[in-house]
Amino acid sequence: MNEIKKRIDVMLDRNKLHHAFFFVGAGVPTHQEKLRTAFFMATKVFSKSSSESEDTIEQRIQKKYHPDFFHIDTSDQEIKIDQIQELIKWIYRGPVEGTQKFAFIEHAQRLNINASNALLKILEEPPSHATLILCSPSKDQILQTLRSRMFILQFSEASDAQD
Repeated sequence: MNEIKKRIDVMLDRNKLHHAFFFVGAGVPTHQEKLRTAFFMATKVFSKSSSESEDTIEQRIQKKYHPDFFHIDTSDQEIKIDQIQELIKWIYRGPVEGTQKFAFIEHAQRLNINASNALLKILEEPPSHATLILCSPSKDQILQTLRSRMFILQFSEASDAQD
């Protein structure tokens, strides 16, 4: 287990998971590690209130088939406000299968200004049952007002070692 996953594991063991995380780091291997870490975190939380195996839970998350995991991954040049408004509606409804929900925004650097401002509402008034994870190659690629409300985890090529 790499250092970032160990750190997250400690937070989970202590029931001290932050409401929002910002995963930062450039490069394809680093991006893949950020994905694996988001899936790892959600799987660990979901498994606490599920009779399903962690493998089954993680497969459902990866296939975008888990009702308590919302994943924004776009090939568009920007993430627009309508995508964030859909996330807002989803996140304020209670969890379906357990006690928590996770929203994962890949390529957060693609948030346009209206989408960023809409996302700020969730970060300022997060529902107690939700955790947000945003990913970007660089800290400076999203608004400071968003960054300041999240727990930042810096990924590097060195942290990308497989479990």
